[in-house]
Amino acid sequence: MESETPDIAQDLQALHELAVRNRTAQMRAILQRVMPQHPDHHDVLYYAAQVDWLEDKDEAALATISQLVERYPQSYSGRMLLFRILEGLKRRGEAETVILELLQEYPEDALLYGRYAILMLESMQIDKAGQLAARAIAIDPDDEVALTASVLHELLTAPGEPARQRLAELVSRYPDSVNTALMVVSVLTEHDENKEALRIAQEVLRQSPDSQGVVDLVIALKTATHWSMIPLRPMQKWGWGASIAIWFVVVMLLRGVKGTPLEPYIWPFTIVFLAFVVYSWVWPPILKWWIRR
Repeated sequence: MESETPDIAQDLQALHELAVRNRTAQMRAILQRVMPQHPDHHDVLYYAAQVDWLEDKDEAALATISQLVERYPQSYSGRMLLFRILEGLKRRGEAETVILELLQEYPEDALLYGRYAILMLESMQIDKAGQLAARAIAIDPDDEVALTASVLHELLTAPGEPARQRLAELVSRYPDSVNTALMVVSVLTEHDENKEALRIAQEVLRQSPDSQGVVDLVIALKTATHWSMIPLRPMQKWGWGASIAIWFVVVMLLRGVKGTPLEPYIWPFTIVFLAFVVYSWVWPPILKWWIRR
């Protein structure tokens, strides 16, 4: 990597400090000045990718970090950021390839095992996630990511007071672990694993009772998992596609029974179906209001 002049060293230090505080606007101001002078500098490329990543511009971040990794294929920080960006883009197979390559070079890195464990939680490979989290803890029992992976795995597989206590200690010690927990909740809901997602979200709420966002998340998950929502599960899982399919099947069914012995039942069936449609529109917001009380 390039030798650094005093000016670029000072800019890089400023970028590091701003990145820690998520001051992306100020980071961009420095990068606009520095990048034309050092377009291929490892750290300049890294912070250019990081600022896009921090602003959820994952595709732009991926383009820049790919350029960095191509130029500096042994870069630990570059490949680690590449992994995080691919993970955010849900390109989990590619992310797994990156983390496995890193583990081949750094087989005793607790952070890597912890990140890999969280990726496996997101992929619903729970047993493998537990093995990886245990390995991370064995290497470094105080590593934040290792502890986060271990606690989240325990909340999913052995919910109870010990897991709650571990989460409380983790959040007290590492407040940023809440963001990772909520990320896993989001992924679980994408997989229609709402009960598991609710389990973690409720524990996060116990640690962050004043967070309106977490309150709303728990209410939404309680609504989705309520027994009265069972008839609406297809719509919850497949959205408008399920609704269109149901309407299509019902219309074809009603047409098909005309002129058959079942024709007298068309009207009662239609009334029941329309009642179901009204229920699907009206009941979820009522249930959500009731749970929020």
